This record gives sequence, structure tokens and C-alpha cells, in this order.
Amino acid sequence: MIRSKILILSLAIILAVINSCTVQSLFPLYTNDKLVYDENILGVWDMGDNETWEFVRKTNKKDSVNEVPPYYELTVIEKGEKAVLDAHLLLLGKYYYFNFYLQEMETENSMVEFNMLPVNTFARTVIHKDSFNLEFFNPEFITNLIEEKKVRIKHVFTDNDERLLITAPTYDIQKFVIKYQDEEELVYDDDEMIYRLKS
Repeated sequence: MIRSKILILSLAIILAVINSCTVQSLFPLYTNDKLVYDENILGVWDMGDNETWEFVRKTNKKDSVNEVPPYYELTVIEKGEKAVLDAHLLLLGKYYYFNFYLQEMETENSMVEFNMLPVNTFARTVIHKDSFNLEFFNPEFITNLIEEKKVRIKHVFTDNDERLLITAPTYDIQKFVIKYQDEEELVYDDDEMIYRLKS
């Protein structure tokens, strides 16, 4: 079976959660000094619509030596189909965020693999003992800032200029997020995106 590893332009499984577009980035939101770890996210979560997310602890020897916090392997199962992602939790400014990055997905289609590009997606989060929420970044808000020349973050538009892809380096993205973190429109604010621990 051919597995698409670190190759994706449209993170369809995560986007299906919010039934809309989100911001994609060539570079991650996190740097090692911003990473944090919260054991409360470990376990299997009921995401609704016959979908589960399972977070397990993940680390590597290099990170352990450098005392970098562990991160998570996230397995998303939606309608029987599985995708495995790296999920890094970070504290940036006064909010916590997830950085999602696809590692593999179930596919035997080589054309899928050839036509994918690695991207990161971001979501603000609050984690409790038996629940957590996700608020994905709102591309319309960022696009408006770009078009109004209020920000100069590097980017391109794909899919007939309908999808925003951030190409700026990590530090520039962090500066942008910190600057606009209190703007209500930075993320999708959806009360229904609160998820419960299944096991």
C-alpha cells in the first residue's frame, strides 16, 4: 500500500470538522521554545459525525536530549478512513494553539501522492480534563488584512485565488498571531466545536 507521507495541500479530514476553509502554511507556527505539553489531551475524543481523534504522546531522542517537550501523534478516523498527523501544542502570547501536520493517510493512489504539498494548519485551543475546543484560523480575516495592506505577511493564493497559503517563515507568523490574537475574527468562534473525551 502506498502511503502519502508529509505530503498534503488540502488537509481534508481536519477541514471537514469545520466544513469550511482554514489557513494553510508552508512553515509551522511553533518553535521549540514555545512548545508545551498537556496530558489532559491524551485519549480518544468523540468529534461527532462518526469521527474520532486519538492523541498519544510522541517524542524523539534528539528532543529528549535537548529537553524539548513531547508532542502528540494524532490519529483521525472519519467514516472508516484513517489519517495520522503530528500535533504540536504551543503557547504563543496568552493563548494555546495546535499545529497540525499530516504524516500519513490511507491511500493506494500514486497520483494523490505526486500532487500533494506539505502544509501546516493552526487552531487555537483550550484543554480541560475531559473536554477541549478548537478554533481554526479564519482565512477571510487574514485575506482582508492583506488586501487592505494592513499586513505584509508573505503568501500566495491557490485554487483560482480562493485558498490562502502562508509562505512566511515561522517567526513572522508568530509575530502576526501575537499582534492580532485578541481580534475576534482571527479564528472561527464556534461554540459547537467543544469535544468530549471518549476513553
